[in-house]
Amino acid sequence: MDDEVDAELEFHVEMRAREYAARGMNADEAREAAVRRFGDIHRVNNTCRALGRQRDNDMRRTEYFSELTQDVTFACRQLVRSPGFTAVAVVTLALGIGATAAIFSAVYAVVLRPLPFQSPDRIIAVYEFWRGNNGNVSAGNYIDGVLPVQSLSAATAVQYSSFNLTGSGEPERITGARATAGFFEVFNLPAKYGRVFTRNEDQPGREQVVVLSHRLWTRRFNADPTVVGRQLRLNGQPYDVIGIMPAAFDFTSQSEELWVPMAFTAQRKATHDEHYLQIYGRLRPGGTREQAMSELKANADRLRRDFPQDDAELGFNVITALEDLVGDYPRRLYTLLGAVGFVLLIACGNIANLLLARGAARAGELAIRSALGAGRARIVRQLLTESIVLAFVSAAAALALAAWGIRALVAVAPDGVPRLEQASLDPTVLAFTMARRAPRRDSVWHGAGSPRRTH
Repeated sequence: MDDEVDAELEFHVEMRAREYAARGMNADEAREAAVRRFGDIHRVNNTCRALGRQRDNDMRRTEYFSELTQDVTFACRQLVRSPGFTAVAVVTLALGIGATAAIFSAVYAVVLRPLPFQSPDRIIAVYEFWRGNNGNVSAGNYIDGVLPVQSLSAATAVQYSSFNLTGSGEPERITGARATAGFFEVFNLPAKYGRVFTRNEDQPGREQVVVLSHRLWTRRFNADPTVVGRQLRLNGQPYDVIGIMPAAFDFTSQSEELWVPMAFTAQRKATHDEHYLQIYGRLRPGGTREQAMSELKANADRLRRDFPQDDAELGFNVITALEDLVGDYPRRLYTLLGAVGFVLLIACGNIANLLLARGAARAGELAIRSALGAGRARIVRQLLTESIVLAFVSAAAALALAAWGIRALVAVAPDGVPRLEQASLDPTVLAFTMARRAPRRDSVWHGAGSPRRTH
């Protein structure tokens, strides 16, 4: 391009210089006059080069997309002309990709999807550590051992229990939770309607208020926002509905459906036995689990000295809220994902063998292409396009299989797998599925008579 522009501009200057020479100027004066007449030759040169490069780029782009369209069309024709090969390849890959996508959707829903709270990695669960095992916390150890921890901006104690709900529709037994006022501060998610209970209401005699989950509000009250302010009866006692939590707070299908204040009495606060509380806390900005654990250890040492009868072997342990929720299910699910991953590798190996056999049968076709002028890169691109088309067709079939597999997996899974019901073909799973592709096939051409393929 640069040589073309230089030659063209030189031609114009030379023609003008000859014209001036014919009028009687000497050669040097004629050239100077021609250049002066032409104007800013350097600017014109740069402009012409830029236009030329743009022209070449446009031509190359047009040619590339034209050839790509031809490659895709030819690849589709090749697959249609070989229905047996296409059916076997698509079914094999769809089974491998679909099974992997279905299991990955479960892994993502249970293990990888973050909790729907602000900074969920700062939420921790605190356990009493007794003889090598985690256990629930007593009210006295929560008051004297957990609440004083300065690394926590908020802490809460939760007791899960059943409630008989009456006062609106048929009586129903539901799962709920009694929680201290810091509960909603720890999870830092405001109410959708109304408000959450305060520390003033977390007192004996003032605890007759209730916050409803979005799931219960939708199922029992038809998503009517005017339920805030009404009165329900829980276990025969009247409770005022003060708030409704958003749908994001229903992060598992087994989670509680309402919350009432814990309202510890003075006697319960002083009890260091009766370990029945689940404890959660939120780390302060800049605080770490190690800092919280260090403070809890110091508090445990003090409690062992102050209450040797109840806390002689007391210790505390800290894990993240996500670890507390999923338990040991990550190990099980990753094992299952690894197993179906090997199934996918076997499927890809089988397809590689099919492509090898099919490539050997197409040696004559590739020889003709080479004889007609197709270069090595052009043949490689054609073969690679065929593999990509096959991969996309297989992935589309795998999506349908994965959708069925997810429903089957949720149906047959044992009870208690957290968040498994949220498994679906969301964008993350779709991206994972489309990344599962057919084995890459390249072709390197040597000589006019025989192609050598590498896989």
